[in-house]
Amino acid sequence: MARTKKLDVERILAQEPERTARWQTLVKTDARRTVRALTIVGFDNETIDGDTMWDMPHIIMHLKNEAQNPKSEVWTRLVNAGVYDALCFCVLNAHGTALVKDGNSVSQAEAEKEAKQHMYSPWFMPFQVICAAVLFCGNTVTPTEHRMIEDLRKHWSPMMQRIWTQPMYCLEADQRGVVERAMLAQVPIRLTVLDPSFLGEYLRPSDLTFAVCFRNWIYATARQDVQLNSGFLVALLSEPHTPPHWSRYLESHPLPPMRALLPRIILGASKEAGSTPKRRTPQQAADAIVSSCVRHLQVSDMTLNEQSLELHFLRSLLVPSKKEYLALPRAMFKSADIWAEAVKVLRRAAEKDTDEAQGAYLDALEVFSGLTGSIAKEGPEFADALATGWAACGLFEALDTSVDYLVKIIGGPMTFTFILMILVDDVIPRTSQQSQGLLRAQFPRPHLASGLAVSHIEIREDPMAQQTNFMSRIEATGDLDPGNPIWRQAALEMLGKLTEAIGVDGAGTTPCSRSDCGDRMEVWRKVSCKKCEAQFCSQWCLDRCVPPFQSPHLIADIHTGASIATRHMGGPVLAQSKMILT
Repeated sequence: MARTKKLDVERILAQEPERTARWQTLVKTDARRTVRALTIVGFDNETIDGDTMWDMPHIIMHLKNEAQNPKSEVWTRLVNAGVYDALCFCVLNAHGTALVKDGNSVSQAEAEKEAKQHMYSPWFMPFQVICAAVLFCGNTVTPTEHRMIEDLRKHWSPMMQRIWTQPMYCLEADQRGVVERAMLAQVPIRLTVLDPSFLGEYLRPSDLTFAVCFRNWIYATARQDVQLNSGFLVALLSEPHTPPHWSRYLESHPLPPMRALLPRIILGASKEAGSTPKRRTPQQAADAIVSSCVRHLQVSDMTLNEQSLELHFLRSLLVPSKKEYLALPRAMFKSADIWAEAVKVLRRAAEKDTDEAQGAYLDALEVFSGLTGSIAKEGPEFADALATGWAACGLFEALDTSVDYLVKIIGGPMTFTFILMILVDDVIPRTSQQSQGLLRAQFPRPHLASGLAVSHIEIREDPMAQQTNFMSRIEATGDLDPGNPIWRQAALEMLGKLTEAIGVDGAGTTPCSRSDCGDRMEVWRKVSCKKCEAQFCSQWCLDRCVPPFQSPHLIADIHTGASIATRHMGGPVLAQSKMILT
């Protein structure tokens, strides 16, 4: 069989030292000739200077070196001569991979196999030069950078169109694919730092930048390509992650409505990789999104902050998908793996026990609470799948062991309340006895209940006045005051409702000793007075048994159709719930 060798840049430079040396000088001294040589099409053609396509690898390599010093006079001359137009031309028109052969002729299949194993995508090398210049130019935009931005602006969308339709090898799982996927996120991120108005290019209805980056996220295999692509896209979906220079631009150029923006992102999951990509159904695309997130969370060297960003990105996709792309919450309902990975992040954050880890802990919790209102729209099979997944993933055990950490995180008890509401309101009423049995096996959790209980020391005002003020602020501002200790009591009461709903043995058998309470004691949270041994339904009632007053329960009743604004890492979003606070 014929033996093939890849003809890459290093081989060319090694085999043709004279040509290499000549172009090292010409790139520095003759900018116009350099630009002309980049626009040759076809191996049989040549420029007026006698240069051919065989010169191009030498030129690209030396341009890459010069691009790392974009403030130099050499690079300024190249930019003024039109080097960015020429590089964009190469990105748009570079085709095929050159091979040399020994012996017999090489079949097309053999050539493609060799290229797939060893070569970069044809558009990669000129785009790499662009990337180097964009990264090394600094943040102060000079006339040279302004020319660069305007030249790239002209060709940006066509380049993304070419890369979208011809991804070549950038979806491969190896390090070569990692480099290409990371680069394709670095450049658009960096361009908006230099000129925030470049964001407008990505927001054009026909532009495919978001789809390219989301597809690259789907196929990402390492920290670099995962984080760069998700970090770029989450800035569109989550206000806390929107960089200040984007925010200033978006004040006068608002984002399109989510019903128009989300499909342009999700498009990146619409096709499988391969020479003849098979189109996925919406549900297959959603399954691929969730599976990709699981795989990314399992990358061995991912830091806690990087895992936190990954979960935040998934929830940022989930929030609008509950209205615009129902396939995504359905994929999450049935994915036991995503819940298991979220719990691992939650445990890792609790073990680290730092202020920085609190954000990761909350991101993990909010993946669960992000389904508020969604499961109610689906059939019982989804409720069963969710109950089974949540029972198996170790969520309640993890919360039990980390409850002291949970209650000191702003928004922790509130988010836990929403998680319990999903189970009590939407899941338990429609699950099978088998699924309820799996949840029942997770309870009672006396340590979790005890950790949620609010002592009288933490209540700095009359409980009824505190509750009234709390509700007044919600009604006036929509701010749920996620740090208020009232949320701990709300979580405690919802935990009691959950144990009652799943039929935990011994729950609610004896009335509370506080005469004006009316609740019945549940074995998992009842407390006794050390002086008289009277038993109460909660620490709350024990602390307030003298003098008696009206029970300050937050959750008085459950109704359908109510909606409240819930916090999402500092940015309010609308979430459907069934909770009325009284």
